[in-house]
Amino acid sequence: MIPKIKQLLKHPKNKVYVAVGIAVMVAITSLFGYTAYAYDKKTIKLVKNGIERTVVTTSDTVAELLDEQGIKVDKHHDEIKPGLKTELDKNMTVVWDKAYHVTIEANDHAEPVWTTEATVGDLLDKQGIKVGSHDVVEPGLDQKIDRNMTIKVERGIQVTLSNGGEVKTVWTTPMTVAEFLKAEHLSVDADDKLEPKDLSTRLTYGDKVNVIRVEIKKEQKLEPLDFKVVKRYDDTMPKGTSKVIQAGRQGKVEKTYEVTFENGKEVKRRVIQTDVQQEPTDKIIAVGTKNVQQLSYHRSGKVLYMKSTAYTANCGGCRGITSTGFNLKSHPDAKIIAVDPKVIPLGTRVYVEGYGNAIAADTGGSIHGNRIDIFFPTQSQAVRWGLRTVKVTILD
Repeated sequence: MIPKIKQLLKHPKNKVYVAVGIAVMVAITSLFGYTAYAYDKKTIKLVKNGIERTVVTTSDTVAELLDEQGIKVDKHHDEIKPGLKTELDKNMTVVWDKAYHVTIEANDHAEPVWTTEATVGDLLDKQGIKVGSHDVVEPGLDQKIDRNMTIKVERGIQVTLSNGGEVKTVWTTPMTVAEFLKAEHLSVDADDKLEPKDLSTRLTYGDKVNVIRVEIKKEQKLEPLDFKVVKRYDDTMPKGTSKVIQAGRQGKVEKTYEVTFENGKEVKRRVIQTDVQQEPTDKIIAVGTKNVQQLSYHRSGKVLYMKSTAYTANCGGCRGITSTGFNLKSHPDAKIIAVDPKVIPLGTRVYVEGYGNAIAADTGGSIHGNRIDIFFPTQSQAVRWGLRTVKVTILD
C-alpha cells in the first residue's frame, strides 16, 4: 500500500489530490469532535450561599461541578442539594450552603453548633430558641452568620427600682447592681443608702434595687431657756404658805441642729451646738416654816354668831391653795376657815364651836359679812357639817 502511495506522489497532480483529501478528513474529524463536545455541555444554575448564577459545565456529577468551581466542600456539615454523587442534567439547579461553626450561649449554657442558616435569627429559630421582646441578642438577629461566631442570648428580667422614693419597673438583663445603676445612669453619693448594699450582687427576676437619698442639713433655731425655781424658807410665814418674791423669766438659746433627711423626710435630729443669747431669771418663792399648829389658843375674846358652810380642797373650781398661799392638799389636817376680811381679818386666830381652834387664812366668792366657810379634808365631812349657825370666838 505504501509503495503505491509513494508512486502516486511522484506525479504533481496527484500530490494536490492527496493534500485535499487529507484536509477533508481532518475537517470531518474536527467537526465530529466539536459536535460531541458541544453535545456534552450542560447549563446549570448554581446557588452559592444564597447567590444564584448560571454556569456551563461538562462535569458529570455535582461533586465534579463544585470542584470545577473551586468550592471546597465540608461533606459532614455543608448543605448540598442534590447530593454530591448526583449526575448533572441540563437546566439543573445545584444549591451549596457553607456550614459555619458557631457557639450559642443561652440560659447559662454554651453549645457549639454547625449551621448553614443565613442570619442569627434564622439559626435561633432553627434551634428552637425563642427570643422575647425584653431579651437581648448579641450580635443582632439580622446579623449574618460568620465562622467561629459566638451568639449570646440574655433573658430579660424585671427589676423594681426605687430611686429617692420614686418607684418604677425596669426590664433589663442579668447583671450586677453596679452595672444596673450605670445602665440607669444613676449615681449613689457617700451618704446615700443602697439596698442591696453589695454592688457585686447579681440581680435576678423580681429583685428590688432601693436607692435611699440621704441629705444632711444644719438648722439653727432660737428657743426659750427655762428658768429655775428657787425656794427660800421663811420662818416668819406660817408653815404651808408660800409667796413669789421674784417672778421667773425665760432666757433665749440658739441651737444648731444636724438634721438628716431620707427621701425628703426627716428621720433624725441632734444638737451639735448651743449658744445662750439671754440668761434666764430664777423664780424665787418664799416658803413659810412657822408651825401654826403649835400655837397656843385661848377661848376668850370677842364672840360672833355666824352662818357656816363647809368645803374641801377638791371641790369643783377649787385649786387647793388658799388666798394666803396655804396648800390645803399638802396639809389635810390643818384647821382653816374662809372669812370676809372686813369682818375677820386674815391671819386671825379663832375658836369655832364644834370645829375647834382655826386660823382665818382663806376667802371665798360667796363669803360676805357675818359668814364663814370651814375646811374639811374629805367631802363626806363637809357634807355632814352642812349649813349651821355657830359661835365664833376671836382669840387675838
